[in-house]
Amino acid sequence: LLELYQHMAQQDPFEEWAVNYAITFEVSPPSWENRPPQKKPATAVPAEVAADADTFPLAGEMYSAGSDAFRQLVDFATGREQVLIDCSDLKRMDFVSAGLFLNTLTNLQITGCSVTIHNPNQLIYALFGVLGINQVAHVERRKF
Repeated sequence: LLELYQHMAQQDPFEEWAVNYAITFEVSPPSWENRPPQKKPATAVPAEVAADADTFPLAGEMYSAGSDAFRQLVDFATGREQVLIDCSDLKRMDFVSAGLFLNTLTNLQITGCSVTIHNPNQLIYALFGVLGINQVAHVERRKF
């Protein structure tokens, strides 16, 4: 079924079944692979482009912690007591990037900054739960 969703380019059902696969078989599910091999790195949208200046958006795909989005997040959070992170356009995040994200959020929590994460997709939400990101930030599940 996962391969079928992959060939049909239906990423949302693929990710829902990938979570079920991981829970059922207790192993990592196959990764989504875009048909065009080009992968866009995760980016932080500048505050002037964002709909809400108090929200830090993450978008794209985060692989091997190669993005400077977390440094931008720390800069964004400087001087704030509350930070909202919008993950609506974040497609995927690998384990290494998620670990770096956890470290970044933990450091923000130590400095007294409260973090809320909005709208991660099902796969990212499950990853955040496994890593314990939901213990250092409030994660609001995407509503369908």
